[in-house]
Amino acid sequence: MREVWKLPAESLFRYTGNDWLENLLAQSDVNTRPRILLLLWRAWHLRNDIIHQDGKARIDESIVFLQSYLRDCQAVLCNSEDTKGKSPEVQSAPQPTRTYCDAAPSWSPPALGWIKVNTDGSFHPNDRSSGAGIIVRDSFGTVVTAACVALEHCQDAEEVEAKAALEGIKLLSNLGHMKIILELDCAIAAKALRSQEHDRSKAWNTYEEAKVLLKAFQDHTISLVRRESNCVADALVKLARRGRVSIQGITLTPDIRELVNNDIALGALQVI
Repeated sequence: MREVWKLPAESLFRYTGNDWLENLLAQSDVNTRPRILLLLWRAWHLRNDIIHQDGKARIDESIVFLQSYLRDCQAVLCNSEDTKGKSPEVQSAPQPTRTYCDAAPSWSPPALGWIKVNTDGSFHPNDRSSGAGIIVRDSFGTVVTAACVALEHCQDAEEVEAKAALEGIKLLSNLGHMKIILELDCAIAAKALRSQEHDRSKAWNTYEEAKVLLKAFQDHTISLVRRESNCVADALVKLARRGRVSIQGITLTPDIRELVNNDIALGALQVI
């Protein structure tokens, strides 16, 4: 990597205490920091490939991969700075049940000790087909589990989003995690789940069931995110609607795995 990237001396990558990485980043310039983080992330990926896969990943492929990812990440971040909303990449048709918060336009990892679940729902009014996409990840961006769930008897898009969130909470309950972050891109559902008042919408029973389950966790946060931050769950929900099947612990397809890797890379740039 030193042939194509400017990186700190090898001796600075040695573990010298709990704050070694923080000190290394502090000593590096703004262009070097994302390269360090991406290099460490890729090294961990290669370590997992050796232990859990066939271990045949090549170094030259990693060099090309990291260069490409850094360019793509920087391009996305530059496009997201269009404050007037004129960039064509971020324009989309209005969605009646979704509004976006001021969060960063990409997924970010939870703090150590926390687990994050992203959920998304999809509803087609013509045939009333609906489904939920769920992706659970830890502080390192590692996928804990994922699911695509076909939903039945849903009346509208809000009910689908509420049931998708409920399915995500149920999945976390079964895994036994105690500190969770639930991320979704539906403002109405996020507001209802945060509210202490009794909901009066068609999805009231779904919201109430979700709130009861949330009380069992040691701590929890409901986070409203932009749709761009929820792209993996969105891809999974399309599988659910297309196949009209429910699958838990699914093996991610290459295109969805690429979205996961994009999230990790962009999340690394955000913490700089």
